[in-house]
Amino acid sequence: MFSNIDILLITILAFALIYGLYKGLISTIIPVIAIIITFVIAPLIYNHMSKYFDHSFILKVISLIATYSIIRIILSKVEKSIKDILKIIYLSWVDRIIGAAALLFISTAIIYLIVGIIITLSPENTQIFSKSIIINYIFALFHNVFLSFEQDNYMVHFIYNSIA
Repeated sequence: MFSNIDILLITILAFALIYGLYKGLISTIIPVIAIIITFVIAPLIYNHMSKYFDHSFILKVISLIATYSIIRIILSKVEKSIKDILKIIYLSWVDRIIGAAALLFISTAIIYLIVGIIITLSPENTQIFSKSIIINYIFALFHNVFLSFEQDNYMVHFIYNSIA
């Protein structure tokens, strides 16, 4: 019934679902936000501090580490505050359910991209993946998602051209 690939994918998706339920959306998004903010702010700090120091590589590494550490500390305090507020108003379960759904969706998107790349680079593996039930469901899901985006863009284009 299920192939070895299906069993592996079910294990990965179950792990993502359980991890999302355990951590919640807030706890999974805060590190991503910290990394994004770090890559935005670190060059600004580097440019400001480059006037005082000569070693550019060391300065880049120090500014990156210091910026990430400071932003991560600040965002961890924000995360704790948000989680405390959600506990007070009895909505921590919403955070956990949305976190599980988000991680499940992200995991399926990563699986979709990896399998798509493997199929593109080595078409002889297409036969192996076509027998997988889970991969067929994931490809059908993302086909429908991309199809709905395409239809939405068509409607926006149609409305914009009919008004103008």
